[in-house]
This record gives sequence, C-alpha cells and structure tokens, in this order.
Amino acid sequence: MVVFEKMLKSLEDHVQTIAMESRTLTALCDMLMPKLISGEIWVKDAYWLLKERGL
Repeated sequence: MVVFEKMLKSLEDHVQTIAMESRTLTALCDMLMPKLISGEIWVKDAYWLLKERGL
C-alpha cells in the first residue's frame, strides 16, 4: 500500500505542476497575443518583453 501511495502522490504532484504551467502559459498567451495581432510587438520583441519580466 505504501508503494501505491507514493506513486499516487507523485502523480498528484505532476498534475499540479502541469496545471500551474498551463495557467502560466494561458496568462502569457493572453498578454502577448493581442500585442502580436495588433502589430504592437513582433515575435522577436516578445522574447525580450518576457525576459524583462523574468519569465
């Protein structure tokens, strides 16, 4: 039973990590997409924008 609980905990941790990454990517998309579509920034500029924000 202990082995199963450890495996389950590992899976739960992995799911939480993926969920957090998904939220981060969604936020980045929401921030960058309007700027890219409008031409306010270019793809190469988006890299520097994220770098300035520590992302």
